Amino acid sequence: MSHSVVKTSLHAAPTRRLSAILLALALFGAAASAAAAAALPEGKTIRLLVGSPTGGGTDHAARLVAHFLGRALPGSPTIIVQNMPGAGGILALNHLFARGERDGSILLAGSSSALTPDLLRHNPAVAYDPARLAFIGGFAAGSTVLVVDRAAFARMEQGGAPLVVAQVGAARTGAQMALWGAAALGWRIRWISGYAGSADLANALLRGEADMTDTAGLSNLLPLLSDRRFMALAQTGVVVKGRLKRRDAFPDIPLFSELLAGRLDKRAESAFAHWLGTTTIGKFLALPPDVPAATVALYRAAFQTMIADPHFQDLAASEIGGDYAVMSPEDLGRILAELAAMPESELAILRGLRQRYGVPLGAQ
Repeated sequence: MSHSVVKTSLHAAPTRRLSAILLALALFGAAASAAAAAALPEGKTIRLLVGSPTGGGTDHAARLVAHFLGRALPGSPTIIVQNMPGAGGILALNHLFARGERDGSILLAGSSSALTPDLLRHNPAVAYDPARLAFIGGFAAGSTVLVVDRAAFARMEQGGAPLVVAQVGAARTGAQMALWGAAALGWRIRWISGYAGSADLANALLRGEADMTDTAGLSNLLPLLSDRRFMALAQTGVVVKGRLKRRDAFPDIPLFSELLAGRLDKRAESAFAHWLGTTTIGKFLALPPDVPAATVALYRAAFQTMIADPHFQDLAASEIGGDYAVMSPEDLGRILAELAAMPESELAILRGLRQRYGVPLGAQ
């Protein structure tokens, strides 16, 4: 009998130790979950600001992200999209900086147009510093395409009326292909600002009130290119392993840099290269400054979970583009640092182009 007692006790000790370990792990897991929950505002709906109207590429990407990012965050909070268009994204970023809560309950989906060096240095309406944003991640630009009315382009080449370029209030990054084309290729253009966003720009071409515009979002681009009235002049391209190449979806549309080869002097070439760098940022997600590090880490981890989700990947291929590329917070920070180092002399070239062709320099 004593043997039986000894045998039982020998087996009981490891069992008790295992139970203690499992209990400790459970308590640790509960504590970690509680810490994660504490890093997000409990019971609050999270707002995702979008600095452009509904229907555009940034808006489509933001709505897709809102669904999957909310599911990947602890507690699966609801994320609602709030469009705050104005001045090419300036209004939304100003709001994020001045009034955005620092508890993780608000973030922003933006595009490169609000991060260009000339805008940041010379636009008095800008009240934000992108270097202070807590970037979560983003998507590289899917290559902006310059679309033109075929008949209008033929008339322009034969000495007819200038091409009417439709744009939002401030010149979007990709749209400035038209400025370089006017300066280096002899295009004659007339710039019309004041459209709300990408969907409105596409409709301007379809209605015949404009001859040229730019877009990267497939939802607006594909209907235009399927219409025989329009053609693609050029694309900005995508960076793959450090090299600029044509977008996989549009292998027959030439790179704009190919059209300009040998047409620029050395100083203008350098300015063009820096400008082209601004086009590599497509869409980005960011929290306002001074959000706790634990909250930022949760969002970044949720972003990684989101982009690994096969369902997200399938939908992103149609909403963002089948050849979309993910950008890390480090990628975004590096590109911003490079843009910040752009010489003022080169910015003067870009500003000169805008002034020459009547493109707004300030907020609209």
